[in-house]
Amino acid sequence: MVRELINTLSFWQLALLYILILTVLTYLAAFISTRLITFPIDKDHRALSNSLISILSAGFSVLLAFIIINTWNYLLKTQDEVAKEADALAAMMRDIHVFPAPVKTKIMNGIYNYTIIARTQEWAMLTQGKESSAAWAALHHLITILQSFEPRTTLERIYYTQAVRNLETVLETRRNRLARLHSIIPDKLNSALIIGSIFLVVILGLIRGETNFLHITPLLFFSIVLGFNLAIALSFDYPYSGDIAVSNHFFYQGMLGTFKDPVTPS
Repeated sequence: MVRELINTLSFWQLALLYILILTVLTYLAAFISTRLITFPIDKDHRALSNSLISILSAGFSVLLAFIIINTWNYLLKTQDEVAKEADALAAMMRDIHVFPAPVKTKIMNGIYNYTIIARTQEWAMLTQGKESSAAWAALHHLITILQSFEPRTTLERIYYTQAVRNLETVLETRRNRLARLHSIIPDKLNSALIIGSIFLVVILGLIRGETNFLHITPLLFFSIVLGFNLAIALSFDYPYSGDIAVSNHFFYQGMLGTFKDPVTPS
């Protein structure tokens, strides 16, 4: 559900949605509490409510900050894996220049096919949490081509070894980036994070027990910050989805930039 939401809405739309929901719930809770409380609200009540609000909001904020840091690192590691995969493919293109022309052409075509599928068809599927079987087939074909070549000269053996190492890097980094297709936050914790945010602002609104703008302003600001941070945490959690996503631009840089995407007929 969260993936579909961040794919449908831009980051700012998502943030505004969360902020709107939480601030409205905060105000409604405070409004209901105001109607239920019949005794006068004095300084002692405000001091006690402020203490409770500080404790509850601080505890949840620490948890949310911890989640944001981890999901941000999750996104950065995914980006690093994509960059390493693209670098290894580009390095293979350099390695095969010493091979005989027919072999070089076959391997180059294999690299081309895999690169094009990975950065176009598969990248579109990644946003939906899926991988491409065509990309795996293209990579397997590239492996088969490289295995069928038997280097003869010393120079060919040196660069063949390098090409094999780079191909192994492509395999490893591909597995690593596909392993990050899904959320790092468990589904139950994901749901608890959203429900907990709603529950927290409702409780804080009820504790405050005042709808006077001056007295409820701190709570409204907290709801705004909470909604914004919640949008950040959930957006970082899906590295290939939404506005804040790992880009495929690494597959268009350097030597891989010489490959042109096929033009689809309109």
